[in-house]
Amino acid sequence: RVRLGRLKEVFVSGSTDGTGVCPDWILGVREVDGRELVGCITAVPARVNIYGRSLDVGILDFLCVHKKSRGKRLCPAIIKEITRRVNLTDRWQTVKTSGDELSKHPRIGVTRYQHRSLNPKKLIEVGFSQLQARMTMRATILLYKIPDNPQVPGIRQLAEEDMAEAHKLLMSYLKAFKIYQEFSLEEFKHWFSPRDKIIDCFVVEDPETHSLTDLISFYSVPSTIIGNKHHDTLTAAYSYYNVSTKTPWTELITDSLIYAKKEIAMYSTV
Repeated sequence: RVRLGRLKEVFVSGSTDGTGVCPDWILGVREVDGRELVGCITAVPARVNIYGRSLDVGILDFLCVHKKSRGKRLCPAIIKEITRRVNLTDRWQTVKTSGDELSKHPRIGVTRYQHRSLNPKKLIEVGFSQLQARMTMRATILLYKIPDNPQVPGIRQLAEEDMAEAHKLLMSYLKAFKIYQEFSLEEFKHWFSPRDKIIDCFVVEDPETHSLTDLISFYSVPSTIIGNKHHDTLTAAYSYYNVSTKTPWTELITDSLIYAKKEIAMYSTV
């Protein structure tokens, strides 16, 4: 079994420390008698561009209901309440993702996760993956082996002095899409500034012009492994925003895997 770990550092900090965060959008539900926390949900303000029109919305995230309170219609109730609080700020649309079809919430897109093993031995030992037919552990490790050092010339970690140029690079790239989030410079600094074991962001600097041409980023989600005698933690990386204007995608993503593999067992993307 797997249970998410370090929720405070990885998740809640993103909903409480961001620019423009509304304290009223961090909602918890407690029992009347025991005062035990049985449910929570958060939201953050954002500006989304939809077919050329900018729209202020609330992005709902981190919905959690205690297992003993599930099936009691608590989930729809707290979604309704957080939506009401978002509406009080003159925002009339909310954005959310779900692993299930939500009949009362029209969807605008469907996607599927793709996983790439970085530490196949560990993933097999914890039960996330299994050995394929006629494959040994040694052969599996060799199959998923990647280089030890980055391959793209000029790639390096995002620095403070890169923020304005990297922000401009990202927004120029996103304008090619019909729906995208409009990050202000302050929002970009908050969401993309590298933080140890939380968010990693790298840029490619052209050796001749010294301008930034590409960007890759991913965030880390640690989990606690329950009942496994070999391992007690498992960390997965999730691809965040990536921009390619010069370097081929395969080379960029390969370097992203190389940076991630140091402490991460699996790299996921949509």
